[in-house]
Amino acid sequence: MKFSDGEVSLGGVTVPGILSSLSIGSEVIFDEPKEEGKPGTTKLPMGWEDSDFSLSLVLVSDENGTCYDKLKKLVAVFKGTNDKKNPKVFTIANHHISAWGIDHAVFKRLQSSEDNKTDTIKATLSFTEHNPPIQNQAQPPKDGGASGKAENKTPGTTAKEPELSLKINVGR
Repeated sequence: MKFSDGEVSLGGVTVPGILSSLSIGSEVIFDEPKEEGKPGTTKLPMGWEDSDFSLSLVLVSDENGTCYDKLKKLVAVFKGTNDKKNPKVFTIANHHISAWGIDHAVFKRLQSSEDNKTDTIKATLSFTEHNPPIQNQAQPPKDGGASGKAENKTPGTTAKEPELSLKINVGR
């Protein structure tokens, strides 16, 4: 696997830059009830936080534009919204990320840095897993949906698939 051949696509558009790293992580959610008459707390595992992952890209100046032009394109994708003016949700197309069971993600953070030695910018794109709550189709909410709360996703039900995709090719 060579990251130097890596390519990242967001919403079907290849993102400028060379993929240099990809990292993924998650944590267990703990409930820490305080028991009366006992010092400290007891940690009870309750589930998992949504996973976070980040990609590091190197933006170079070449015949396709300067590193600043390429950063501008990344910022435009990061600040892009869906038709309801919310951040976009991307469908995942990457073996490493899919191995974690992540199907959808939201572009959560963009960072960039440069130094005075090269004509490049290092960009870090951070995403968080997106598990949208959906209404159970078999039973409407007891309050007629007035509370605005949705039930958690259950097996056999599906939410509308996002139209955008995050594709990361790492060269094989």
